[in-house]
Amino acid sequence: MTDTYSNFSHLCETNHDGVHFNIIADYIESSPICIVAPHAGKIEFFTSEISRKIAKDRYSLYLFEGIKTKSNSKLHITSSNFD
Repeated sequence: MTDTYSNFSHLCETNHDGVHFNIIADYIESSPICIVAPHAGKIEFFTSEISRKIAKDRYSLYLFEGIKTKSNSKLHITSSNFD
C-alpha cells in the first residue's frame, strides 16, 4: 500500500485533530516505556485496544487514531516516516 502522505506534517495540511484523527497521549512519569501506536483507531483495527491492554496503567501510551467515517486507511503513514 502506498501512503497518501509522506509524513505527519503533510497529513496535517488537510486533516485535523478531533475531526479526522485523535491523538491520545497518556504519560506516566515513572514509566521508562511508552507503547506507541501510529496506526490506531480505524486505520488498523484493534490496534488501540491491543495497545491499551499492553499499557494498562503501567506504561505511557501514544495513539494516533483515525476517526473519519470512511477512508481511514488514507491516514496511514509508514512508521519510519511518522514524525
